[in-house]
Amino acid sequence: MKKNLIAFGCSFLIGCGCAYVFLNSFIDKVTYTNITQANAYAFQVGVFQSVEKASEEAKNFSNSIVVKDGDYYRIYLNIAKNEEVKQKLLDYYQSRGIQVYAKKISVSNDFLKTLDNYEKLIVATDDSIIQEVNKDILKSYEAM
Repeated sequence: MKKNLIAFGCSFLIGCGCAYVFLNSFIDKVTYTNITQANAYAFQVGVFQSVEKASEEAKNFSNSIVVKDGDYYRIYLNIAKNEEVKQKLLDYYQSRGIQVYAKKISVSNDFLKTLDNYEKLIVATDDSIIQEVNKDILKSYEAM
């Protein structure tokens, strides 16, 4: 009995030692990331090389913002992440004769939380509320 107990103890210690060595050989290769960015869609109506031209064109839309993206200035009318909302907004703009491009952009997780609440409103209501909700979404995005 005593021999079995000693054998079991030795086996357990050897197993723990092997597990420790094995785990430590991989721990340096594992990197941890904190995801602070996510994807959404910006409804773009124009892209310009100068802020002056972009700002002038943005005046043609009641709710829009001009966003610097590298060497370009883009005009966004709205932002959405939910596929259902994206399609509803594409239909909304198409019905008004506005050609938009749903450009994939990166936004913060904090902005996505805010966007979730606005998207619930867009899904639950008719088209008449979209402009008001849109104004708040763009203000939140600019503040980001």
